[in-house]
Amino acid sequence: MLFAVVLSRKENGRREEDPLQAMMDKGLSLTEMTALLCMLLVGATTNTGNVITWIFIYLESNPKWKSLVQNEARQLYEDSQTFGPYHNTPQQLLAMASVEKQTPIIDRCILETLRMLFKGPFLRKNIGDDIFVDQKRIPHGAYVMFPTADIHDNPCFYPEPKEFNPENFSDDAVHERQQHGTTFLGWGAGRHVCPGRRVANITMRIIVILILSKFDIQTLDEGGEPVRRAPEQLEDALFRVLQAKEAVTLRYDVRH
Repeated sequence: MLFAVVLSRKENGRREEDPLQAMMDKGLSLTEMTALLCMLLVGATTNTGNVITWIFIYLESNPKWKSLVQNEARQLYEDSQTFGPYHNTPQQLLAMASVEKQTPIIDRCILETLRMLFKGPFLRKNIGDDIFVDQKRIPHGAYVMFPTADIHDNPCFYPEPKEFNPENFSDDAVHERQQHGTTFLGWGAGRHVCPGRRVANITMRIIVILILSKFDIQTLDEGGEPVRRAPEQLEDALFRVLQAKEAVTLRYDVRH
C-alpha cells in the first residue's frame, strides 16, 4: 500500500505536506519509511491506551474529580439525547463537536494526566545548519536532549507538581503560565507537536465517558486490596508513558 502511494506521487509529480513527503524528500528507502511510519502508529496507540488507564487510576484516587467527570458525562448524554445509562432510547453517535465543547473537565483531567506522566527527555537531532541556543553552539548532526520534568515538575508553573490537580489547566491557570512561554509538553511543541493530538484527545474523552457511565471501577493492588492513592511512576522512560512502581489492577463491574 505504501509503495503505491510513493510511486503515484513520483509518477505524477504530486507533493503533500505530510511526514511521508518529508521522508521521500530525504531519500529514505521504502523499507526505512515503512519502519518509521509503523513505529509512529504503534507508539501513538500504545501511549493513548496507557494514558487512559492512568486517567482512571487518578480519578479513582480523587473522588472529587471523578464525581465532576461523571456529572459532565451525564449532562452530555442528556443534552445530546443519546444512548447511555440515563436513557433507554436507541443508540446514536455522540457528535464530535459536542464532545469537545461540553467536556472541559475531562479535558483538564487528560492534560493533567499527561503532565504527570511525561517526565522523560525529548531527543532531537540538528539536521540543519549550526545553531545557537542560549549562546551555546549546536553543530549540524548533534543531538540535544531536554528533560520535560524540568517543566512538568516545576513548582513555579504547577504548585505541588507531584499531586494530581486538573485545576492546573483551568483557563485562569493556563493564562497565568502563558507569560512564561512553553510550560506544557504533553503533546510536544513547535514544529514537532503531535499531529494526532486532536484524534487522541477526543478518543480518550469518549472512552472515559462511556466507561465511567457504564462501570464501577476499583484500583486494586497485587493482593486484591483497594488502592486509595495512585502509585508513583518509574521515571525512566524516554519516549513512552511512565510505568507504575507498584503493580495495580483496574477492576470493572457493570453498573446495574
